[in-house]
Amino acid sequence: MIFKGTPTRKPGDITREINEAGGRINAYTSLDRTVFHTDLPSRNWETGLNILFDAVMHASFPEEECRKEKDVILREMAMCADDPDRVLNEKMWGTAFSVHPYRFPVIGYADIFRNVTREDLARFFQRHYVSDNMSVVVAGD
Repeated sequence: MIFKGTPTRKPGDITREINEAGGRINAYTSLDRTVFHTDLPSRNWETGLNILFDAVMHASFPEEECRKEKDVILREMAMCADDPDRVLNEKMWGTAFSVHPYRFPVIGYADIFRNVTREDLARFFQRHYVSDNMSVVVAGD
């Protein structure tokens, strides 16, 4: 959802602008971090940093994009439930970390996720995705 728009960029603009600068943009979430990253030619590093900053600090979470992404995530959850390795992995983490938050799957639980609203997402983001919880890394020539 971070790349789906800001007050100054509509859905699709963030990815298009990074692509036009010769780069690519992506993200992933693991047990203890979320990473938003761009790879692009070093001559365009400032463009990439500015776009990524806008996306992360000013995400607007458009309602229609939230609906679309929710469907995508629910399909991913269903695919995970059909993958024996993933199921085993979740059971292992749930057993190894019976009290710690690592016991929960990164992707979450479908029955809970179905009830998450755009407003819930925005509140969570505003509470946790703040500068005191972030690191910025720029590497290259």
